[in-house]
Amino acid sequence: DYAGGNVTGGGYVGGETFTDGQKIQETLYTSTDNIETVTYTFEVSGNGCGPVSLPAYTTTVDVKPTPVQTITNNAPVICSGAGVNIDYDTPTQNGTMTVQAVYPAGVTGGIGYGASTPITFPGTITETLTNTNNTVETVSYTFTTSANGCSDAVTVVNVTVNPTPTMTV
Repeated sequence: DYAGGNVTGGGYVGGETFTDGQKIQETLYTSTDNIETVTYTFEVSGNGCGPVSLPAYTTTVDVKPTPVQTITNNAPVICSGAGVNIDYDTPTQNGTMTVQAVYPAGVTGGIGYGASTPITFPGTITETLTNTNNTVETVSYTFTTSANGCSDAVTVVNVTVNPTPTMTV
């Protein structure tokens, strides 16, 4: 039973014959953001007896979704003293999200995501960035979603921080 069509990749449709010790080996995928359960039901026969179908011999396998995330940089270029505006979310069941920023020398963040920081989703990063340099600088935010022991989803978003204009007379 491939969870009502939400699981693909399975090649077993029923009626297959297995010998003692043989393993079911197939790669399963879920089309949802939730953990799906696949149930295998077996009938046992041997020595000219059977098949014995009751009580049913079953085993289940959980098909875990690969983490996904949505990151939207609403303000990819800002002026010094302005706030970033990055929306983030994950629909993945059991997902956790973190963000970590890399601030170049001379650029500071109002919240300071310099270390990997857990974030609640959905949400928006809105910290104010200050660029004390006379050059354009870039702050990189790395968003990581982890879930269910699967490979992480990682997205890097850059925000360009223009310096405050100066004038000499």
